[in-house]
Amino acid sequence: MIGALTWLLGSKAGRYLAIALLLIAVGWALIRLVLARGAATEQARQRLATLLAVMEKVKTVEDIRRCTPDERRRRLHEWSRG
Repeated sequence: MIGALTWLLGSKAGRYLAIALLLIAVGWALIRLVLARGAATEQARQRLATLLAVMEKVKTVEDIRRCTPDERRRRLHEWSRG
């Protein structure tokens, strides 16, 4: 292990290899960071869409609940015809 590290830092080819590996590691970390942020953004967008859908459903249910039975029948009749 020490011999490999000594070669890596002691020779010109080893230094180039070390720099290349370091650049690859940094690039990989940046790619992972970008992908993680994109996934988090998409997850937040989906949660917002779900929340808005639930809010719309609650509003609709409350509107129907407030109606009289005759009004509900009329709405159901219009909805089924249309």
